[in-house]
Amino acid sequence: MNQMYINQPLNNQAIPNHPHLNQQHINQCLINQPNINQPLANQPIINQNHLNQGHINQLHLNQGHINQIHSFNQMSYSNIQGMPATYSAIPLTTNLVPPPTTPKHSQTPGFVIPNVTYLPTPTNNPNYPQPNLPSPPMLPSPQNPTPQFTPSPLTPSLSPSLEQSSAMGAHLLEQLQILQFIRKESEQLRWDQRQYLTPMAPQPQILNQLDQRQKRIRQEIEKSQSVLEQMLETILLPVELHKLSVLKNDLLLELKQLELFEFELQQYLQSNAINLGSLQRIVSSQHRIGASLVITKHPFPKSVQQHKPLESGITVKILTGANQSVWPCSPVKAEISYDQRTVSKKNSTPTQFKENNEKEMVDGSATFNDLVFPLGTRKKFIFVKFKVEVQMGPIKTTIESPLSEPIIVKTNENQWQESEGLLLQYEAFGNGQEVSWCRFANALQRRYIMATKQDRQNPVRPLSQQDLLYLYHAKFNPHGVPTQQTTITLKQFENFWQWFGAGLYRIRYQRHLCTLWVRGFICGFINRNEAENILENASPGTFILRFSEQCPGQFAIAYIPIDDNPGSNGPLGALGNVGTSGQGRVRHYLMQRDDIFGAKKTLADFLGSAKNFSQIVQIVDHPTQGRIFQQCDKNSNLSEFYSKRGSDNTFGYENRL
Repeated sequence: MNQMYINQPLNNQAIPNHPHLNQQHINQCLINQPNINQPLANQPIINQNHLNQGHINQLHLNQGHINQIHSFNQMSYSNIQGMPATYSAIPLTTNLVPPPTTPKHSQTPGFVIPNVTYLPTPTNNPNYPQPNLPSPPMLPSPQNPTPQFTPSPLTPSLSPSLEQSSAMGAHLLEQLQILQFIRKESEQLRWDQRQYLTPMAPQPQILNQLDQRQKRIRQEIEKSQSVLEQMLETILLPVELHKLSVLKNDLLLELKQLELFEFELQQYLQSNAINLGSLQRIVSSQHRIGASLVITKHPFPKSVQQHKPLESGITVKILTGANQSVWPCSPVKAEISYDQRTVSKKNSTPTQFKENNEKEMVDGSATFNDLVFPLGTRKKFIFVKFKVEVQMGPIKTTIESPLSEPIIVKTNENQWQESEGLLLQYEAFGNGQEVSWCRFANALQRRYIMATKQDRQNPVRPLSQQDLLYLYHAKFNPHGVPTQQTTITLKQFENFWQWFGAGLYRIRYQRHLCTLWVRGFICGFINRNEAENILENASPGTFILRFSEQCPGQFAIAYIPIDDNPGSNGPLGALGNVGTSGQGRVRHYLMQRDDIFGAKKTLADFLGSAKNFSQIVQIVDHPTQGRIFQQCDKNSNLSEFYSKRGSDNTFGYENRL
């Protein structure tokens, strides 16, 4: 039997004419699929040692698996069970967790990423011990393929409604299901490449099928990325923006993992001099080795304060191919990568981190919670990258992460407005000169929520539908109506940010203003006429706070004076008569810098001392009734913000409202 081909099913029967193939070994090799026409590893069967249990399991001749590696689209989406009612990010799975029967492999001293070690391989010694490997999870039968998933069509929208929000939520849930599906297929691919990319070369059709599965996973990732980009052409709710951002990041990590599998297969073909035609393609990968360091969690793009630790952590992780052992030989080190325009000619060696920039890896990852940037960047972008020295078999090398998203380091809070404007421009426009209104509104919403220090997934006061329409009409097109094709130019953005950024800066940094804003006591984005309409039937002493449309960063107050005496209807009564305007019952007052200047002279103090102000208008976004305005007692709601010693003689002068 120098060239035995198995052409008929064994059907659990012994072969009487070959005593060296005894019943025990036949029972160990239950080949359930007929017509397996290839030789066993293309080797002659000389003695029973070549057919021990470990070798049979290594070849994996059960259930016809050697003849069929199921393709990507043969797993039903109905197999994805237990979908959460609300989205939460799923941790990136670097390695497939094997069934419980998998034996524990001995580990060389040092950290080894779990379950990513090379499998023991047979040698010329017939008594070489073979591992008792379990079968990989089986995919659905090819006789019952499931239809390919197709996302529902998207309908662009200028502002979110309840129906559109429900539709967007359904689309995001679909994309979450696809992500879970991709991860499950990636785990299956890892398992199969561990089984078949061994020194005992598998059949060509298996290599072809591995390649086809890689291509299919890549297609699904790229298609899902395209759908998420398309969703940005509809104005989304904050929770939807957060989910979309997490999904985009997770898909990017899955793509980086896939690149390692592609690189591994390509290297295997080259090292074994296998020419399979379609597999001789250039893998679009930057990997020189079968491992990479990636940033899995970060708060960027972001402006940070010089000499202060980051508010949010950065997590990095090692990804590997299916057959790669990795030992970190050093801590992970964070480094600053400077834009060349940022580096001073006098300082040819840019400043690096001075502390807290090295972390030991635990289970293949490390988190930096206390990075401190030592140098301001003069409102220019810098980036963070990470590197670690690793041992991979006999090779010791250094792997680096890609650059982070951009960072601007401020030397003082006065640089915030310009820095934040550059980051918003980067996020909305990229390198372009114009952007759709919907995409711009989504980027503005994200940056606004961060600026007002709210929960990104569930902010108390996001920019509402009415806020966005007000901003569009007031600052981009006063006489037009936004359409799906409406675009915002870079020049328009610069003019807009000069006004909007000044107000956002005041809210972020002036004492108590962020709390008052989030609670709705500063109505903000309404014009003069709307303020008068709101106060039309209000009682005397009622007032409303809004942003001045002509004076960036300044507040205007519309109010109904308690005292109708023309000499006493200023905000502070007789003392504040100068600086008011308006016809009929409603008066308007433009607040001046001196009104709320200094640590002991806050907006709450000014309002508390104003004798003509008794009822403050609060804006509330109701989930079903939309935006509503309600009168609240001034002192009951603002007293907690009053300073112990307030000034009684402050007044302002109206010039432009």
